Amino acid sequence: FGPVGLLALWRAVRSRDLASQLLAAALIWTIIVSLASAEPRSALLGFAGRDLSALTVCAASGFWMLGRLTSPRGRVLLGGVVAWAATVSGLVGIAQVVGAVETGPLALAFGRPTGLASNPVYFGAISAAGLMLCVTVWRPSNWRRFLVPLLVLGAATSVSGSRVALVAALFAIVVHTAVRRDRSSLLAGGMGVAALASGVLLDRVAGAGRNAADRLIDGSGGGRTTVWRYGLEAFADRPLTGHGFGRFRPAVQDKFTAEFVRENAIDDVTQAWFDAHNVGIGVLVAVGVIGTALLIAWAAAWLPSIRGPFAWALLPLALHWCLQ
Repeated sequence: FGPVGLLALWRAVRSRDLASQLLAAALIWTIIVSLASAEPRSALLGFAGRDLSALTVCAASGFWMLGRLTSPRGRVLLGGVVAWAATVSGLVGIAQVVGAVETGPLALAFGRPTGLASNPVYFGAISAAGLMLCVTVWRPSNWRRFLVPLLVLGAATSVSGSRVALVAALFAIVVHTAVRRDRSSLLAGGMGVAALASGVLLDRVAGAGRNAADRLIDGSGGGRTTVWRYGLEAFADRPLTGHGFGRFRPAVQDKFTAEFVRENAIDDVTQAWFDAHNVGIGVLVAVGVIGTALLIAWAAAWLPSIRGPFAWALLPLALHWCLQ
């Protein structure tokens, strides 16, 4: 679907749609930066599936364009599909915790579930976004359709162990309730909070004690502020062109101190840090000030027009991008 979306993007560019033109310019700049990077192949195609690349950015842009072309009826149907697909992943993650799965493709990652995602962070982000989607569309008239996904995804958000997912979900629920200020949003928000609490309880009783609430209380920033500083230093090294997507770790690795590596590396051979855990800094390092300006202009051109359930689901995802 990504190439189909890119074809639609090209057509929108030719019709002089401003947001599409800005995004196309950003993609062209991303490819130029990738070709000029120290490792064009990894910048263009990615490395070991661990980070963004020009390829994944282009594919995501194609999906964005398809989203713009989806009809109102299609968006309603897609909301249910997304909610239930995330629910299936949530049930898998909960089963991982309850069953204490230690081997095989669904083994827990350091005591935390992955669901059908590749790691607990993605699992938490998907669950939080799905929870917010259900909270937004839940009504007393359709409670049978969205009640189970709402409860499962709330619990999955907590058992994921992602502190950002928990905080983002709570924040999005509070903002949604304050904006809507009706009985349905209050009830849905209350059920969402109760589902989040049930996930904490479930993990404490049957899991490894790695739920998001306990990690939020016990954990630290995990070196985020330090790596953000490294990222800004790497941006200063190449402020105009950047280093290319997927090149964050090579850009900052020579700035690592021995103490930072000791505190953050899992073992002697694992990389200490491979991304910025902050979308702004990550983009600055990847495509420099020119590419960042183009992407900001693109977002400014279309963000004011978004609304509906998927707009609310975007909120916890956006908070994830700032810290994960």
